[in-house]
Amino acid sequence: MAIKRDAKKFLSAVRPKTSTSRKPAMKMLNRQEIENLIREQAYKIFEQRGCSHGSDLDDWLQAERMVTKV
Repeated sequence: MAIKRDAKKFLSAVRPKTSTSRKPAMKMLNRQEIENLIREQAYKIFEQRGCSHGSDLDDWLQAERMVTKV
């Protein structure tokens, strides 16, 4: 019993704390939330281009790549 207790004590001293070694849990987004993020990003791209029309599909596809990259 003393060996197990000593081993646990040793391991708890040498192991990194779990709070610093783990990444925070990511929230899973539903389809509507992802689409809203893409829409907002596409609008930002549109604004960055000076609000010139005619590239909406390109803006959307670029925004989609930005939002969905892992």
